[in-house]
Amino acid sequence: VRRLDSRVVDEMYYYGVCLKRQGKVACLKKLAEDLLRCNDQHPDPWCVQALYWEQIDDKEKAVRAVLRAIQLNRDHCGALQLRGQLASAAPKALPWFRDAYKIDKDLITYEGLLYTYVAMRRPLDALEMAKEAKNSMPDSAHARALYGMAMYHAREPNIEEAQRVIQEALKMDPGCQEAADCLVTVYENLKQYHEALQVLEQQLDFQPVDAVHVRRGNIYTTMEQWELALSSYQNALSANPFNVHAKQGIAHVEKALSGGDEEEEEEAEESDNNDEHEVEAMDADLDQEGGGYTRGSLDEEGGIPFGEDEYGEESEDDRQQR
Repeated sequence: VRRLDSRVVDEMYYYGVCLKRQGKVACLKKLAEDLLRCNDQHPDPWCVQALYWEQIDDKEKAVRAVLRAIQLNRDHCGALQLRGQLASAAPKALPWFRDAYKIDKDLITYEGLLYTYVAMRRPLDALEMAKEAKNSMPDSAHARALYGMAMYHAREPNIEEAQRVIQEALKMDPGCQEAADCLVTVYENLKQYHEALQVLEQQLDFQPVDAVHVRRGNIYTTMEQWELALSSYQNALSANPFNVHAKQGIAHVEKALSGGDEEEEEEAEESDNNDEHEVEAMDADLDQEGGGYTRGSLDEEGGIPFGEDEYGEESEDDRQQR
């Protein structure tokens, strides 16, 4: 579409999602810049900009871009999904994903709701949502993998059956990134690291090479096989010099090899806390209940909407269920 007309901005958010999943950070940055130059009054360019900032681990700027998109169109499904993904806590993410669900029941929304319910320790709600996704998209390996993951968290009927469903999804589509990620996660949780590494080895033909190597590096780090972890992160960085997680992994392993692992863990924990406090502060400004977007005047710096009318507020039925 962009070859035919580079001025098209509608639905370019989903193009940005594809670029992000492929780890093409430079392309994602250029797309955001081009779209914003073309039309900065449309939500899609701001969503793509948020995807780029999220990819380079700048959550504060990502949140500001998403809020700008929502201000331009409060019913933009992609912006609502992104806002849920960037929320500092699951209860704050839930209203955003619910609002997205009302607009478009796509796999991104289903996945967001599933993992939000899991984080809130509501596995049966996650299972119900995943079952709906599987039934509405019977030919989707992604939807089937989500169902298997929800079964795993709900422990229904058992972990082995959940594994079988996810493996079935991967057989349906060997290149389904989500199915592979779910299976690797299950193997990791069961401490079956060699099985997880085998799945990742097979995914080198399907997934972005740098993402696979980072995941392998993380597993080797858990196993404290530092040399293999370092090699994996270096391979990731060779494939994609922009991969932030590969750089962080290399720094972590090098400190571990030099005996400075404990100090690095303290620094990382402090950094994570600072990031969380920043995003939480922005959430608090938006809505003391963590509910969602508020319409009103703009702040002078980042164009973040403030006001009194609540948006995405939890219903009485939802509160009773919770």
